[in-house]
Amino acid sequence: MKKILEYLYTILLSIIITIFSPILIWRILYRFGKVAILLDYGIIGIFDVRVETRNDNVLWQGKSYNVPKEILSMNVHSFWAEEDVVVIKVYRNDKKIEKLNKELSIKGGEDDE
Repeated sequence: MKKILEYLYTILLSIIITIFSPILIWRILYRFGKVAILLDYGIIGIFDVRVETRNDNVLWQGKSYNVPKEILSMNVHSFWAEEDVVVIKVYRNDKKIEKLNKELSIKGGEDDE
């Protein structure tokens, strides 16, 4: 009887793990993924990217190969495609936004020279 219960427990546990593990893994990657992980999937093509915290607060917009380092470390809230632009909505992190502004100002200064 004990062996039968262990066998049933093993079967039920494997079914539960099989059903819920992809959902949990997808949820963790989708919810807590970084922008760098998201853009790695599209490394084959070159496309326009817009990173924002809200619709009226665009942090950066440009080509996928030229994304600033600080944006790559931001956490993704959601993403979608609009016409010819991939829109990535990130969680607001004031420290990272401040570092991004510094990085963009340094790059802007280098481009002017």
